[in-house]
Amino acid sequence: MVLFTNWMCKIQIHHYPCTDFHGLNFAQSVEEAECERAYESATDLYVSIFDRTKPTQVAMRETHEEAVQKAMSFFNAIAVGFGSARQKYEKKIHMFLKKAFKDHKKKDLCLTPNCLS
Repeated sequence: MVLFTNWMCKIQIHHYPCTDFHGLNFAQSVEEAECERAYESATDLYVSIFDRTKPTQVAMRETHEEAVQKAMSFFNAIAVGFGSARQKYEKKIHMFLKKAFKDHKKKDLCLTPNCLS
């Protein structure tokens, strides 16, 4: 018999399901919450690391890649599980990182004299 121990309940998974108010079992709720926390922390880390003052596109790309690697490592260290919640937040963080870099490049390009006129 598999025992699942957590701070709220100790249950035998196949006999006494422990559900929260959303109808998810407790393990799914923990996975969702921890993956969301990992996402928020990793995106904050990316924003704090990514040096937007690099003078060239190549240097900016390198800084972005370094920040992405650190953010993803941080996410993977905190996120739990391998289910749909983790997949959802992995997809969400990749979209965030791609959009953040794209938006910065667009903003950086609009600081040129041609864009301002």
